[in-house]
Amino acid sequence: MTKGFDYQMARSVAEGMGAEPEFVEMEFNELFQALEAGKIDMIGAQVTKTEEAERNYDFSVPYFVTYVSFLAPKNSAIKSRDDIDGKNIAVVEGTVQERYLEEQYEDVTVIKAKNADAAVRSMGRGEADAFFYGAPYSESIIKGAPIP
Repeated sequence: MTKGFDYQMARSVAEGMGAEPEFVEMEFNELFQALEAGKIDMIGAQVTKTEEAERNYDFSVPYFVTYVSFLAPKNSAIKSRDDIDGKNIAVVEGTVQERYLEEQYEDVTVIKAKNADAAVRSMGRGEADAFFYGAPYSESIIKGAPIP
């Protein structure tokens, strides 16, 4: 990781503390385990602050506000969130999207993927009908997707 918003934010925080950061790339679902095990000192990624997480971790002041979206193959019958009942929906494991689907929808099967690429590939294989993820990343995911 040598570029991007999260990288720049983490670098700025470290420099403000007078430290030289060492960056370690890992999958999102590994971040909190690595923090708890002392393998990393902080998570320099956009993490949603929840009541549960706030009981266990210190958070910075919010610096990024976002919304979520469903990405579906071009010819999909899914056109809105009302269309996901009875469907298989991919999420990146450990994200707030995973928890949201499990809490807010009774008739959705959550397909856990280790990252966005794996979630998109699960749609290509027909295992997932859509991918629920942060909307700001949708455009780049769509451009790089192996399916229309």
